[in-house]
Amino acid sequence: MIPFLKMRFPVALTLVCAHLLVSGFKVEQLSMIQHSSVHKDDSEAASIVSEGCLEPYFTVGDQCLFFATFAELSYQDARQLCHSLNGELAAVLTATRLKNIIDYINDNDLTGRKYWIDGSDQATEGDWRTSSGLSVPMGTPFWSANLVFQEPNNGYDIENCLEMYDAALFYMNDVRCTNLLTAICEQALGNDTAVAAMPEVQDCPLTYTSVGGLCLSFMTWAEESWEESRQACHGFSGELAAVTDIEQLRAIYLYLHQEGKTSVYTCKRTSKVLQGSLISVLQNQVSMCCRDRAPFWGFVKSDVLEPDCGAAENCLLLNADGFHYFRDSSCSLLMTPLCMYPQ
Repeated sequence: MIPFLKMRFPVALTLVCAHLLVSGFKVEQLSMIQHSSVHKDDSEAASIVSEGCLEPYFTVGDQCLFFATFAELSYQDARQLCHSLNGELAAVLTATRLKNIIDYINDNDLTGRKYWIDGSDQATEGDWRTSSGLSVPMGTPFWSANLVFQEPNNGYDIENCLEMYDAALFYMNDVRCTNLLTAICEQALGNDTAVAAMPEVQDCPLTYTSVGGLCLSFMTWAEESWEESRQACHGFSGELAAVTDIEQLRAIYLYLHQEGKTSVYTCKRTSKVLQGSLISVLQNQVSMCCRDRAPFWGFVKSDVLEPDCGAAENCLLLNADGFHYFRDSSCSLLMTPLCMYPQ
């Protein structure tokens, strides 16, 4: 078994050699990759890199991924590269996977690029599928959105392949399949349906319903300011909802669309940790490290991500016009309270 593992990766690289040279990839770069990834002693070559990932893949969340930063290829050529490494373009099928990849890109200085991931609607316009036929999740928190529209928009009627776009802080976007981007490959591990773990259904009190593992109350009969909304929640032995996990945001988004609800207040103005993102209110200003805002916050416009730190915008809401991403707003706006029962 050891000799087989040791020769597997150089064979895979040889298969893509000719194409990479045609694409402008330099021989010295290929030699460097081979040297760093192959010329190891027998024990290293036989070892699993981490938690079941074989070279050149490594663990990112529950996936084995390889960021092929040495080449920029078309979508089809990127798939062929991944195939030669016994993999496929990475499938981003849960909100947690999206956040894990975004965090990894930010933490490892892999920004400033555009990445191909597994997904296309070339067969049927608007029906986004992975190469194995699984549905690509639509809506929030996966696709880039501003206050007017959410991707995919099939620009020029020729955007049929799926990227994670640097200028959009690596939210998903549809783009021309002929564009030259970096591939994120995923090690082939068999049939992976990648369904998000179902949260435990909570036994919630009257007026509350179990959504995403939380007991929530959508007070559709009321429209209140932020402070009035908080008092309304207190009247039902609750508090404005604090959404701290990306799967919770996804579950709330799906529930709101299922029930046809629109805008709700959520979260507190005081310091709150949101999966690595710190919101702090100091002198009526919201501050946040820009790189940590995806995939919770939406765009105001193409190049401005919430919170846009307006002096009069100090409260957090989920707005239908913003596709239910986090948005900072005036605390005096009248919105439906979203309450959470303490657990």
